[in-house]
Amino acid sequence: MKIEKIPTNILGDIRQRMGAKGEDDPSFDKEIEDLLPKELVEKWCGWHLGSEIWGAQIIDMYLDFNRIDKEK
Repeated sequence: MKIEKIPTNILGDIRQRMGAKGEDDPSFDKEIEDLLPKELVEKWCGWHLGSEIWGAQIIDMYLDFNRIDKEK
């Protein structure tokens, strides 16, 4: 995903999760651009919740609920 498409506050969190010195430190931007959308959510959750597993679980749960809802 292109860096400029990621909201600034979210980008700052992802940068810091990846080891940047601050939210404005672009040293990991190339790696961030190579991440899939699911991986971006995982990094953001890792920063706020302490584990990237939470992001994966939240996304999977959403997809499951969405699939179940469409089965009606």
